Amino acid sequence: KELQQMKDIEKLRLLMNSCSEDKYVTSAYQWMVPFLHRCEKQSPGVANELLKEYLVTLAKGDLKFPLKIFQHSKPDLQQKIIPDQDQLMAIALECIYTCERNDQLSLCYDILECLPERGYGDKTEATTKLHDMVDQLEQILSVSELLEKHGLEKPISFVKNTQSSSEEARKLMVRLTRHTGRNLFTTSLSVDIWVILSFGFYK
Repeated sequence: KELQQMKDIEKLRLLMNSCSEDKYVTSAYQWMVPFLHRCEKQSPGVANELLKEYLVTLAKGDLKFPLKIFQHSKPDLQQKIIPDQDQLMAIALECIYTCERNDQLSLCYDILECLPERGYGDKTEATTKLHDMVDQLEQILSVSELLEKHGLEKPISFVKNTQSSSEEARKLMVRLTRHTGRNLFTTSLSVDIWVILSFGFYK
């Protein structure tokens, strides 16, 4: 009776919560995918929302498990957990920007590797927009990598938000030069700062 009263998202979490890391993908195919199919039959469109909510909530604290789902949704795979490539890009982007940790850059790059290249599949306006957003993510990850190189690890969302705020970008540049204890004319740092500027930061 208690199970019947639970929301679908709670049931999905219950199904997957006890899965160990090495059995996670097997459990996803065995339990999660059939459960999502049942939910979709009862209410068309709900499966996408459930999966998105589940993965984005996980991603907030760690991208490790969402990455496993994305790795088994790659365009070249016969059997995909997320068959719709637009949905794959949209969820992946949201997961990366929701993650609050500043030590997950390598996982972000791994997720990027799972996404379809431009030109794959149908060319709709929505798909083109998603590819533009993935291109922007690539730039943001490059900037995050440069910041990390100079000892300023930040969540990816911080870098994205900084890109659209000239005041935040100015503060970041000041912090960067102070943090490294060097001046702008130090070759390595000045080159990296020019690279960051070229991505549209510090307008």
